[in-house]
Amino acid sequence: MFIVSLGIALAFVAVLVSVYFFSNRLSILSWFYSKQASLISIGLLLILTLLLGLIRQDAGFMEESSDWLGRLGLRALTSSGLFLTFLLFFLSVLGLSVIHTLFTSLSRPNFNFPFLLNHLGLFITMLSLLMGGLSMERYSMRLVKNQPEWRVLKANGQEKQLPFAVELLDFDIEEYAPKLRVLDTRSGELLPVKHPVSMTIDPEQIYKASNGEAPAQTGVLLKWKVEVLQYMPQAMLTKDQYGPIYIPYKNEGAAPVAFVNATSLQDTSSMRQEQGAWVSCGSAFMQAQGLWLDSSSLLIMAPPEPKRFISSLQIYKQEEPEGGIKRAVLEVNHPIRVGNYSLYQASYDKQMGKWSPYIIIEVVKDPWQAGVLIGIVLLLLGLFLSFIPPFLWTKWRGYFKNSFKKLYFLFPQNHTK
Repeated sequence: MFIVSLGIALAFVAVLVSVYFFSNRLSILSWFYSKQASLISIGLLLILTLLLGLIRQDAGFMEESSDWLGRLGLRALTSSGLFLTFLLFFLSVLGLSVIHTLFTSLSRPNFNFPFLLNHLGLFITMLSLLMGGLSMERYSMRLVKNQPEWRVLKANGQEKQLPFAVELLDFDIEEYAPKLRVLDTRSGELLPVKHPVSMTIDPEQIYKASNGEAPAQTGVLLKWKVEVLQYMPQAMLTKDQYGPIYIPYKNEGAAPVAFVNATSLQDTSSMRQEQGAWVSCGSAFMQAQGLWLDSSSLLIMAPPEPKRFISSLQIYKQEEPEGGIKRAVLEVNHPIRVGNYSLYQASYDKQMGKWSPYIIIEVVKDPWQAGVLIGIVLLLLGLFLSFIPPFLWTKWRGYFKNSFKKLYFLFPQNHTK
């Protein structure tokens, strides 16, 4: 697919050069690199950006006849012909402006070199992104702990072998402290229904309170005062001679537990005045526990929200000496680069949570990523050079003029727009 996309990109640039060449004979073509065309293309792109931000994008809505936005294709703009048309129009105007600057403005005494770099960098970046969408290859890889894997699956289920192998050494999830909530056992909804209240456990304050350095953590949930007396981030339920007991446990199946007291703020016969118990969100190996506040309200611990997903990987490269063994840490939004491939954290066994025995990673091959980086570098360089006084460009201007003067004969010098 890269060869195909490269051919399309070269053909597109060739068409732009041809349009610019024939614009001397057909004046209507010169409009495409005029200020009016630039303003219109920018305006259309801004409208598309606003639509993407204001309308929820979901391709499934296009199949719902009751949704007029879906029928108009506004629910899937990025895959619509309208989006592609506007994007090609913007790229055409931008590309023609770059060509026009190269073959006319380069010989002027007041030539703005940063302007050229900015526009050329933007053109290369957007063209590379567009071509990358055509030639990008996406695969999924299932990694089981301590089992090297080099096979990936395409979306259609077809298997492919990579030039490297990946082994999952360890997987962990850093979590925020859990929250205490009130559950209506009759409806199964958190209370209040529209805006459920919660109390976040503060491990640091609980630790200080146990040493007498701070008061116990307290809070109010609806009609109850809740006091957290003990907390263990990882524990397991077991039994001793006195009965069930929670003990610290940092292995598979552990779950956070807290001992809480709840006191009713209302003196009614239907509510218990004070009670205490262990509460836990449970795990795949341990049942969840709650504290009954009354006949229908249960104080529960919600599962901790994930903070970071951390996968420790070992990568084996065949083309490097000694197998090219390399260790790396994979996190969400922090992919690992291996040759022409990028590895992304995708999924895991959510039932097992942080004790998941496997993970799913997404393997992406984007041959146009280098083009995107080159375009961004040109953009940043143009931004940096825009702060340099113009008189310093005298020597550079002469060099570029001599480099391009051989091409000037292709284009008459009356292109002054």
